[in-house]
Amino acid sequence: EIGMQIVYRPHKALLLDAMKDVKYFSCIEDMINHVKEEWASYYPNLDVVIDDTEIDDDRIGWHHTRYVCIKTDSFEYPQCIGMCDLVSFN
Repeated sequence: EIGMQIVYRPHKALLLDAMKDVKYFSCIEDMINHVKEEWASYYPNLDVVIDDTEIDDDRIGWHHTRYVCIKTDSFEYPQCIGMCDLVSFN
């Protein structure tokens, strides 16, 4: 059976470091909850926004990469805190 999975990595200065912290989720809501928990101590009331534009990241084989951003009253614009991709698997 083929399913869908969300793969997420936080934004870091080095891609190698970000890839060490990759997490997998069965749905977008689980990923959003993880991001909110990660950032709760800094921004208890935030919204998570997933950009609609897909990027092909050949460096790591993520072909439908999207920006994961947070929005709060502290920022004029959403701030990118990571990347995600939908991954098909068997």
